[in-house]
Amino acid sequence: MWVLVVFLGIVGSLHFIFNVSLLDKRTNVFLTSFFFSLIPLILHSFALTTNFNVISEQMSNLELTSGICAIEIALIFIATYFSKDMISGHFQKTDKLKRFLSLIPSLFFIVGILILHLWLFHTISGISYFRISLMLSVSILIIIFALVAFIQWALKDWTLRLELKTMLSSLLMMGAMVLPIFFQNISIIQIEESAFNFMEASVIFMATIAICLIGFINYKYQITKNIWNHFTKS
Repeated sequence: MWVLVVFLGIVGSLHFIFNVSLLDKRTNVFLTSFFFSLIPLILHSFALTTNFNVISEQMSNLELTSGICAIEIALIFIATYFSKDMISGHFQKTDKLKRFLSLIPSLFFIVGILILHLWLFHTISGISYFRISLMLSVSILIIIFALVAFIQWALKDWTLRLELKTMLSSLLMMGAMVLPIFFQNISIIQIEESAFNFMEASVIFMATIAICLIGFINYKYQITKNIWNHFTKS
C-alpha cells in the first residue's frame, strides 16, 4: 500500500517541479518555490496529531479515499485548463492569477510532503518538532529551486518541458483512478508505524530518478546523433 502512495507522491513532486520549470523569470520561480515550501509549516499542527497508523486507517476508508482522488482529478483538470494561459504567457503577457492557478500542485505532492514530515518526526530526536518543520521547509525551497534551475538548463526546449509535465499529469490522473479500486479490494488495514519502510521508499525514489536520468541521457544522445548526422550528410 505504501509503495503505491509513495510512488504517487514522487510523481506528484516531479509534476510540480516540471510545472514550475515552465516559468520564465527566476524571480517567479523563487517566489513560487518559497510559497509552496511553506507547506510543512502549514501542516505542522496536523503532523503533530497524527501518525502512519492513523493515515493507514483513513486510507482504508474507501469513501474518503475516493473523495480525495476525485478532488485530485478536479485539480488536474483545473491546472490543465489554466495551462493555456501559461502557454500564452510564454509568448505574451497574460493574467497573473490564471498563470498562478496553472501551478496548483497535486494532492499527492502534499501527501508526499506529509509522509516525509511524519517520518522525520518519527526518526529525529533531540530537536524540537517546529525546528524539524522549519528545516524541512527550507530544504524543500532549496531543492525545488535547484531542480527547476537544473531542468531549465538541461532541457532548454520549453515545449519539451510542457510535454513532460502533461505526461506526468496523465500519470497522476491514472493513479487517482486506480487508487480507490486498489483499496476496494483491501479490508480494514492496521499498519504499525514501522510498516512504513524508509528503505523501500528510497528504492522507489532512486528508481524513479534513474528512469528520469535514462530518459535525459537518451534525449541528449538523440540530439547529438541528429547534429552529427546533419554534419556528416553535409
